Amino acid sequence: MKHIVENESLNLSKWVNDNLEHYFSVSTIEEVDKKLSTARDKVSILEQKRAALVSEGFSETVEEALNVDYLATLRSNYKVRCDAGQAAEGDAGWIRSPRNLERLRALGKEPEVMLKELKGWYDADKKDND
Repeated sequence: MKHIVENESLNLSKWVNDNLEHYFSVSTIEEVDKKLSTARDKVSILEQKRAALVSEGFSETVEEALNVDYLATLRSNYKVRCDAGQAAEGDAGWIRSPRNLERLRALGKEPEVMLKELKGWYDADKKDND
């Protein structure tokens, strides 16, 4: 226990006193029930907030949010290239640019695979808009 306290830089006396104070601050069943009710209300509010974020399409982790952003950026840039009439032969060089390679690493995709997916996405998007 002493080793844990030293490694975590904990003030063991303060921790014990805080917990004892918290434990003894409630002296009746009614007070315990009130504290439980308050805690349940807080949990309910947090669960509602989480459900609202999920329903709005927010990512659950920062990594997922970045991956969605990286994919959107790649699609947007590819669309601009195609709409501007950039030659498909230049796609291999474009997808291997340092910024795009960073995005691909984050997405866990190989350049050729991602380029094929972007082409398929662009063709489908173009067909839907025609």
